[in-house]
Amino acid sequence: MKFYLFILFLFIWQTTFCQMNYRPSAQELAQQPLWVNKMFENQPNVFEIDSLYRNYYRTHPFTKSFYTQFYKRWRIANRDKVNDQGFVTVYSPQQLLDIKQEYLAKQSLLKNSNWSLVGPIHNTQGNGALGSGQSNVYSIDQCLGQPSVLYL
Repeated sequence: MKFYLFILFLFIWQTTFCQMNYRPSAQELAQQPLWVNKMFENQPNVFEIDSLYRNYYRTHPFTKSFYTQFYKRWRIANRDKVNDQGFVTVYSPQQLLDIKQEYLAKQSLLKNSNWSLVGPIHNTQGNGALGSGQSNVYSIDQCLGQPSVLYL
């Protein structure tokens, strides 16, 4: 039993620390292109780094490395956090909550139509069993007698 607990502990410990990205040493960064050095600055400018990255690989053959993979992951992780000047904006939990509340309030103001759900609420398969909850709309038609009625 102790052996299994020890193995479990090692597995959890390894998976906890294996995905951390550490900042390369100054020696390592000195041997890398400018775009890599800019990426590891304290306040990196995403637009500038994108431009340096593209310009570098216009004149150099692309080789997959730790830095190109880090760049790819870094861009994906920060794509929604870049402000108009190109800097990554880090929000506190309270700021994120305020942004969400503001968005929901704006959405409730925009959704003031008089449309309502008339059905079907549950769809069924051909044998009468409850369906998957999804149906495809293949056509839409407007009633000539009552233009406010649409047929799906």
